[in-house]
Amino acid sequence: MKTNSTTSGNSRSQGIRLFELADHIERDIRQRNLKPGDSYLSTAGTARLLGVSTTIANRALQLASSRRLIKRSQRSGAVVMKLDQSMESTIDRVYILVRQDHYKKEGLLADGTIIGIQQALPGASIQFSFTPEFSAEKHVEDLVNESLLMKQVAAFVMVRGSLPSQRILESSGLAAVVVGTPYPSIQRLSTLNRDNAQMAELLSTYMFNRGARRLLLMFRDDMLQGDYTAINRFHAVAAERGLRPTDLMLAGLPADPAAVTSVLRQFLDAGEQRAGIFCRSRLLAEIVLETLANSPSSAGEPPIVVVGDVFEAEPHSHPYAYVRLALSPQEIGRHIGRMLIRQVQNPGGGPHHERIPQVLES
Repeated sequence: MKTNSTTSGNSRSQGIRLFELADHIERDIRQRNLKPGDSYLSTAGTARLLGVSTTIANRALQLASSRRLIKRSQRSGAVVMKLDQSMESTIDRVYILVRQDHYKKEGLLADGTIIGIQQALPGASIQFSFTPEFSAEKHVEDLVNESLLMKQVAAFVMVRGSLPSQRILESSGLAAVVVGTPYPSIQRLSTLNRDNAQMAELLSTYMFNRGARRLLLMFRDDMLQGDYTAINRFHAVAAERGLRPTDLMLAGLPADPAAVTSVLRQFLDAGEQRAGIFCRSRLLAEIVLETLANSPSSAGEPPIVVVGDVFEAEPHSHPYAYVRLALSPQEIGRHIGRMLIRQVQNPGGGPHHERIPQVLES
């Protein structure tokens, strides 16, 4: 659905207020002791109550309808529903938002995760939406507006979303889970993320126990909040082992052989102590291993290579140590589904932030 510039500007300026306006409608229903089946205010009446335009009042009523506070129809207008009803866990549609550039580099969610979401929400249709690199915010906003106009209950799963995209989703008040670490200013979105601090703890300890005295930390070129959590833990463990700040080198790199090789050679030539090399992705690790195989160093022991992101349900043999998620993809999908259900059933219950533990494989 396309939105005109006026509607688009209004929704951006309202920010988190739309969520609060829906809360105001619920308080009004309770304070006036309205019963199921009682008529509620018209759009114009709601606008006067909330002190907003009819456009914003209509969106607030749409959100109240998606929360099952009211039921709207063209014939009878808005009718109050039972506020404390025990709701069914049905969500009609789940939008899965994945950044297009992330999909090109590293793929989508594991198939098992999608199956798990469908197991938790058997009646929901799954709609994938690849957010474009240069107009992601407009794309997300259009989907949010579309879902608010639907009579069905919609929910969102966002993978590696930008800060403006997360803000739009937060301001909608719809059920949503961010897969990954939210930006610091995002307070109302529920999140499910791997435990990045534990990942850094496991892999740095592994390298140090095998003699590493210098670390090269190779992250993607588009580092997000979870990466900084990992970096902080790498530095803390290194300090506990007596390493100096100069013993650590940090690089944010694309999965480009020339770029990776240049940084790797610079790091290896800078010292003789045994090196540990952390690669955030398997793509980075493959380039590192190929570079080391084609130009082995004659000085000292070979570097210890570890990988942070290996999304496998079961352990496999790899030429590096790595961490994998302790939950299977289907378990993660079911967990996401339950988090969405919890938000629909209890929209005022606040966000939930949960971490998936890691398992070291070597």
